[in-house]
Amino acid sequence: MSARGYFSYAVAGALVSALLVGSALYLRSEDRAFRSTAVRAEAVVVAHQDRRWRDSSDQEHDDESDVYELTTATGQLVRFRSPVTATQPRREVGARAVALYAPGDASGARLDDDSRQTMARVFLWGSPLGVVFSAVFLFAWLRSRRPEGRSFEPSR
Repeated sequence: MSARGYFSYAVAGALVSALLVGSALYLRSEDRAFRSTAVRAEAVVVAHQDRRWRDSSDQEHDDESDVYELTTATGQLVRFRSPVTATQPRREVGARAVALYAPGDASGARLDDDSRQTMARVFLWGSPLGVVFSAVFLFAWLRSRRPEGRSFEPSR
């Protein structure tokens, strides 16, 4: 591989690390800001929604979600979907859960779980991998720029 290739990989690793850290910080701050003003309400699963769709490469995908219903503090009835994921498994119709919604916009309700915090932790803990990747290729780039016959041994 050329010296330029090593340097490109080193820069890419640094950028990936920066993106992971930035994403983690954004998710954490967005979640904290939402929770600081959100209103808690009891939500009930009223239905399941399964949807199949094809992407641009014609691969088929399934989207599974539970449909919840809650009543706001002002008496407004609101329905929202919550995806079925590893951290949020499918619930039976009639199951109850705690939901959060913004006081002025109940349509953006979501379950009170720590999925955003978990994702932020994954991004944050994944960022050192990008740093290690970057350091390895930066070292290889520095080595490739060293003139032939020279070593890093101190002179006497």
